[in-house]
Amino acid sequence: MRQGKLSVARHSAYQLLRYFARYTRRIAISDRRLVSYDGNTVVFRYRDRKDANRVKTAKLDGPSFCRRFLSHVLPHRFVRIRRYGILSNRVRKTLIEQCRDLLGAQAPQAPKPESRSAACFRIFGVDPESCPKCKTGHLLLPRAP
Repeated sequence: MRQGKLSVARHSAYQLLRYFARYTRRIAISDRRLVSYDGNTVVFRYRDRKDANRVKTAKLDGPSFCRRFLSHVLPHRFVRIRRYGILSNRVRKTLIEQCRDLLGAQAPQAPKPESRSAACFRIFGVDPESCPKCKTGHLLLPRAP
């Protein structure tokens, strides 16, 4: 009986590992940062930006590591967007201006400012200020004293 439970546990661990493996490519942590795993504790390297960018190691128990790791996995049908080249953060503004100059294009006009409720109505077709019960009156929230 003991052998059966052990093989089920190994099979479950293998399934879990296969599940996580699908998400390890270019997400929260790379394989080279993982130092060790003894069945209970995960040891990994990280860069401490507050301490002169030194590389340090940290230990977490398995469930804590999984919880932190899975917080970086996107829900079903969400797409991760990474910006490189012209659209990278550091050079975006200057390179887009340079592209516009080379193409002879004008910058688009800034969008007109609108309230949150107007934006919600425009996007979702629902007036957030209408009463959720009767759907005809307006919802008035009491002000804090």
